Amino acid sequence: MFDRFYRGDPAHNSEINGNGLGLAIASQLANLNDIQITVADVQPHGASFNLLFTNASPKK
Repeated sequence: MFDRFYRGDPAHNSEINGNGLGLAIASQLANLNDIQITVADVQPHGASFNLLFTNASPKK
């Protein structure tokens, strides 16, 4: 879910916007700052993303 997204068919690039990097970047930032990201399925379609912030200082 949090891996970079790559398009297999270049013909579809003009139909769908975005680079597929949003969740990958969010995951890396969360790891650097001791933040947990969870995702849950929301029916009939969609997802719920939750962030759990700790009191820890950011990693350097």
